[in-house]
Amino acid sequence: MKLLMISDIHGYYENLKELESKISLVEFNYIILLGDLYKNYISDEKEYIYKFMDKYKEKLIVVKGNCDSTYNISKCPVKVEDVKYLNVDGFDFYFTHGNSYNYYRNEVFSNGILVYGHEHIPYIKNDLDMVYLNTGSLSLPRDEFGKTFAIYENKKLKIYQLDSMNLIIEKNV
Repeated sequence: MKLLMISDIHGYYENLKELESKISLVEFNYIILLGDLYKNYISDEKEYIYKFMDKYKEKLIVVKGNCDSTYNISKCPVKVEDVKYLNVDGFDFYFTHGNSYNYYRNEVFSNGILVYGHEHIPYIKNDLDMVYLNTGSLSLPRDEFGKTFAIYENKKLKIYQLDSMNLIIEKNV
């Protein structure tokens, strides 16, 4: 099973286009969008992101970010929730945006992998029976790594820089 995890596009659809041009999205079983998809006042970005989601709707999982409006996500071709669950290779994955649940605030999830963005800083941390994966941001990074996204494959979590496609963090689970 192969997962692509993206967070915090914030309407910069050029970065989504760049990602799509650098990796073959058809290779992924699921594409997970972890919220904060839009800037509410720009229409061009919404149209590209809607088309992207429609193109990959059969493999799409979307969670709502704190900056996503009900109006914007109403056009999403799949159901959008605050938290999504998926069992992959025997691991329980919990997908959320990160504003409610994260490494610093988790009173709900146990024995699994919590995947989110929101902080715009990529990391993978272990704590007790949980692994915490922050994908960083595809568009508005807040650290030296720049624009990032994450991939899960073969029981490994990996975070890549978009510009260079360099692997910056890797962890076996």
